[in-house]
Amino acid sequence: MKLIAENWKKFINESDTAIAVTWVEWLKGLSQDMARPLGWRISQDKGTICCWCGIKVFAAGVEHIIPRGSGGPPRKRWNLAWACNPCNQKRGSNIGSAPSWREEESYGWLYREFQNAPPVPTKEQLMEYFRTHEA
Repeated sequence: MKLIAENWKKFINESDTAIAVTWVEWLKGLSQDMARPLGWRISQDKGTICCWCGIKVFAAGVEHIIPRGSGGPPRKRWNLAWACNPCNQKRGSNIGSAPSWREEESYGWLYREFQNAPPVPTKEQLMEYFRTHEA
């Protein structure tokens, strides 16, 4: 019985890792052509477009697509995008949710990408992934 429990636990952990691997690889594969931050700064470009709502803003902040609190790398370009303050605040530390505070049909590039995302891992699955894999 103990062996069955250990094998089941191993299977569950491998499944959890597979979900995180699939999602992170999907995220890494998104277009790098979109305007992305190169580090920790506020955009001073008056034409910066929010990745979630698609609005041009005067000052956009750095959005960590996988929040740092979930193990997301703070400076990897594939994990960074520009977001307006309302979108960044509304999303908070939610991993797979794309904020939708606007009623209009205009959405940003990352919002559109999230509509076809693979299953989103939990915070724990992502933290385990980043603990055991190179980010």
